[in-house]
Amino acid sequence: MELKRIDTILLKSLYAVAAGIVITQVLGFDDVTSILFLLTFPLTMVLWIRSVRKKLHAMDLLVLGTVALAAISVLLNAMFTGTPIRFPYVKKLIMFAMSLLFLQTANKMRVDQGMMRYVNGLLDILTVFLIVMYFGAGQQMYMISGRVTKYLTFGFSNPNLAGMFLVCLYMLTVYRLFSREKAGMKVVHVAMAMFLAWFVLATQSRNCLLIMALYTAVCAWLIFRGRKNMRIGKVAAT
Repeated sequence: MELKRIDTILLKSLYAVAAGIVITQVLGFDDVTSILFLLTFPLTMVLWIRSVRKKLHAMDLLVLGTVALAAISVLLNAMFTGTPIRFPYVKKLIMFAMSLLFLQTANKMRVDQGMMRYVNGLLDILTVFLIVMYFGAGQQMYMISGRVTKYLTFGFSNPNLAGMFLVCLYMLTVYRLFSREKAGMKVVHVAMAMFLAWFVLATQSRNCLLIMALYTAVCAWLIFRGRKNMRIGKVAAT
């Protein structure tokens, strides 16, 4: 699917809002984080509607069917348990639905280099922000439910969630080392990758550590085999 101007604006807005969610979460602005989080729902829905207006794929129908089954399950559970159906109860269902719709929309999109530079710029801003907060806020970045712990959380509700976000940033940063960018930027991204690797270690999330180790091993193997670039068909973040 070729991106029209309105699609580009919507997609850039969605990624900017996602970056804002991370920044406000780390800073502890919970109310702003919630507002930005809610804003991602209509942005995702509009993007998906625009994509199906151009062409409805079989995968779109599968996604809608999956969401419908999930909604039926949630409603039946509420009926049998006597749980009032309010927004907090269906929030996870909406998150699940929007994630599927976004992934399906992203699968159909063909982004240009301008969009890639925009997303990469946001990733760099987030990484620099996390580095500054790590050294500037100190123990506050290790807090869980108001208590200082030995696990790095960056304001996320638990270290595993923080680790998942950080390992994604790490993998995307390392991936860019295989792209055709200037030597100076490669040095910057190596430094960023090292900081992110340390942050993942500091979360002590074993699953994330395993993923990071496997990904690093694959990249090292590619370098050993003489591969100077690496291509990924689709990259999407939710």
